[in-house]
Amino acid sequence: MFGIIYCCDPLLCCRVFRQYSIRIMDLSSLTLDLQHCLPFAAWPCNDLWNLFPARPDVNHKKGDKLPSADSLLRARDQILEWWQTAYIEQDMIGERFVDEAIAALPGALACSASPSAEDIFDGLMLQRAKRTGYRS
Repeated sequence: MFGIIYCCDPLLCCRVFRQYSIRIMDLSSLTLDLQHCLPFAAWPCNDLWNLFPARPDVNHKKGDKLPSADSLLRARDQILEWWQTAYIEQDMIGERFVDEAIAALPGALACSASPSAEDIFDGLMLQRAKRTGYRS
């Protein structure tokens, strides 16, 4: 969809990735990387909302570039499904996912103590727009 993660909680991220990415994306025959949507070089953020499964060739091609707004909009349904299945529906990490999104994406989420996945996506789009001066 959208490099390699330097996560503050790598065991959790890897466990979540293994358990849910193959199930929701039906990519059992592919090797996948866990990567940042908004690249770490542009914004050092290891929050769960910023981590996605991606094919290694896509990961390497993207490098440290921001995804285009169009590519994020095209992937919106997949992103929302990933967040819902891998994070929001999981008792152990659902609250952490939402708390991290509220803290990191305040522009779009300031009015809600319990934002929806759609609200968080809007916050991602806003944060991406703020970072376009970096390299898109």
